[in-house]
Amino acid sequence: MATTTATQAATAISSSRRLINELYDMLEREQDPNNTVILELILGQWEQIGDIQMALGVADEIIQIDPQHAIAHAFINKHRPGAYSPAATASSSSGPSSASTSASRTTSASSTTTPGIGSSIMGRLPMRTFLGSGGSNTRNQGINGSTTTTGSNTASENGSISVSARPNQLDPIAAMAAGALNAGKMRSTKRPLFFPAEPKTDDEKNMLEEDLVELFKDLQARAAELECEMVILENVGLVDNAEIFQDTRNIKEGRLSEVIIPALPRPVRQLVRELHGDRQECLDLVIQDFIEVAQWTLEQEAAQTNADIGTAAPVSSRYDDRADAASTAGSDKGRRLKPTVRGHSSSASFHSSGANNGSNNGSDSSSSTIPTPTPTAAKQFTIKRLPIDVVRERLRRRQELLDAMLPPGHGLEDLGRTAMMRVEHQLLDFGKKYANDKTMLLDDVSAIRPENLLVTSDNYAWDMAELADALAVNSAVMRNPLTRDMFSEEDVRQILNHPLGQRLRPMAVEQSQLKRGVRADTIDHMDKLSRVMLEDQSAHATPTIEAIDVFMAYYHTLPEEEKRTLKSLKVPATDSHTGQAYDSAILEAIQDAKANRVCYHKIGDFLKQAAKNLKDNN
Repeated sequence: MATTTATQAATAISSSRRLINELYDMLEREQDPNNTVILELILGQWEQIGDIQMALGVADEIIQIDPQHAIAHAFINKHRPGAYSPAATASSSSGPSSASTSASRTTSASSTTTPGIGSSIMGRLPMRTFLGSGGSNTRNQGINGSTTTTGSNTASENGSISVSARPNQLDPIAAMAAGALNAGKMRSTKRPLFFPAEPKTDDEKNMLEEDLVELFKDLQARAAELECEMVILENVGLVDNAEIFQDTRNIKEGRLSEVIIPALPRPVRQLVRELHGDRQECLDLVIQDFIEVAQWTLEQEAAQTNADIGTAAPVSSRYDDRADAASTAGSDKGRRLKPTVRGHSSSASFHSSGANNGSNNGSDSSSSTIPTPTPTAAKQFTIKRLPIDVVRERLRRRQELLDAMLPPGHGLEDLGRTAMMRVEHQLLDFGKKYANDKTMLLDDVSAIRPENLLVTSDNYAWDMAELADALAVNSAVMRNPLTRDMFSEEDVRQILNHPLGQRLRPMAVEQSQLKRGVRADTIDHMDKLSRVMLEDQSAHATPTIEAIDVFMAYYHTLPEEEKRTLKSLKVPATDSHTGQAYDSAILEAIQDAKANRVCYHKIGDFLKQAAKNLKDNN
């Protein structure tokens, strides 16, 4: 008999709670916080199930709306004698009773609020989810248990997130896979996922993992409970939204990536404000930001492409003659994709690690392949190539904004270019091409270590250790060792600022000083000699030979410092007919002409350009 009574009581309480949920839903749909009729019904149901504290909170709310409400007055005077007075009406919501109403209801929801619903109501209904985006003063529970205050401008001006630590690793296949799988699922009512800082110690990591496991179990339990409640509401005609049902089911079954959306990248001005510490720390932060933008762009492109086709089918890829790279990450060690942890949660669970789809090679195949949903009605979409051009254009615009905002004179002017270079290098297996595919020592450019990488404006990729050695042998003349063309001014600055290129600075300074060490009279003699060489069309080149003898006689009268300059100085000049760069010092070129090792006209062309260059520098 006692068991039957207890069962009947539990059934009655459950029915009352379901009715309370239906009434709250009605209050949300009405979007009218002053509907005392619905609040009065909610008050009655809380009183019926014996939750007096929640009922008192609702009664306080009714009195704030209608100070003369008889039922609410009677209930408060019954359970809180003398607590109500007209002067205290306005502040009753902040009393102990309202604080006690912050206990969670049985519904599974977050505490996010919406402008348009009175904040005083939300103070008493803390666990109810109202439709719409984030509210004006919401408190969210962090993954690691910490509580952070968020709101309409929680993360940044556009709702972006700021993660303090992210690996400097771009994962294009994972981003495209996640974007393709989530095509058509990104709605404006869904909120970005906010991440705490990445743990730095093993203890923090273990603690975070334990918190994640517990919170995920709790989330799945809440989703299961909410699904049951929504089924009841659907049966009485109060809910008719298949998309919401599908979201709840995805959460319950662990498919979070199909519900949440990636957060927008932070604004550039926020990135600049976060640049603190030495140059390397700032560079790491910019690289992380560029990788985040690249991942976000890939996800958006994949989602848009699949949404246009109307499917979110399995993803496969083919890059550089690699088949099915998304489901088979590839066994080539040099092309292995590494897992990433980013602020883009929609792809957090789609990372390949280099194992074959057919065998796990000693590792867990579940963590080495990209999971895909079951194919739907022969609708399949295959990613044939990554939208590298779109990614580069997005990063290029971001680099231009960053360059414009970085303060001059702090050694940070080239952060954008260096970060762009590092991120592009990670796209070699996905369509990025350099002018060279081998280094000077015949290693693959893909094998260049990130800290040694330097890409010049002519699109040549260099290992700075090799380039610095080559330039040092050539007296630090800033000339491309492969094309013999002079490096641009920006390239020279980049080479000399690189840690491995700083040893070239004294040599480069010496070359610059040598240009200023040639007198105007010597330049005139060079100009006269060049004219004779270019105009000489005689059979035996007698005028040229005589002019060379005259110049050499003049050379021997020069001071030793100027002689050394003519022996060592190399000026930028190119063959007027072939475009090939000259690579000789001034005196060396004249001696080659005298020994008949090089055509007179060729040396005359070089000396004419050298004389003009020296005049300009002097």
